[in-house]
Amino acid sequence: MKKSKFRTVTAGILIAVLALAAAYLIGLEQGRSEKESVIKGLEKQVSDLQRNMAVTESRNTLSTGRMALCKTVLDLEQVNFGMAETHLNETTAALSHVSPILVAIDPARFEELRREIAAVKIEIGSNTSDMRSRLLDFSSRLDALVKPAQH
Repeated sequence: MKKSKFRTVTAGILIAVLALAAAYLIGLEQGRSEKESVIKGLEKQVSDLQRNMAVTESRNTLSTGRMALCKTVLDLEQVNFGMAETHLNETTAALSHVSPILVAIDPARFEELRREIAAVKIEIGSNTSDMRSRLLDFSSRLDALVKPAQH
């Protein structure tokens, strides 16, 4: 009878150890899956934040370019060719860093306008009225590209 009792106790302990090991492994696997799920969620949030940051940076750069273009027109009105050239260069530099797709404007039209602006050269003694009209046209065209995207 002692052997039978010993076997029963041993079998009970063995079953308990196996049950505990199985519970531990199940819990470990559930923890891993929850961890992976949390990591995936966080990675998606980081990706979304990076995209939003890129969109914001591109919009900000576009605004900087638009503002510099307006300053160029004002400089021409004041017959300040040096500052007009500086602001025109700022416009060109800013627009070259804009991603039109991120700010939801037509890339082909934007690139065409960007190239036209980059080709402008301000020369001392040039007809400021014609240059001013040309720059205002660029500004209007740039505004027309941007406005529909902001709605």
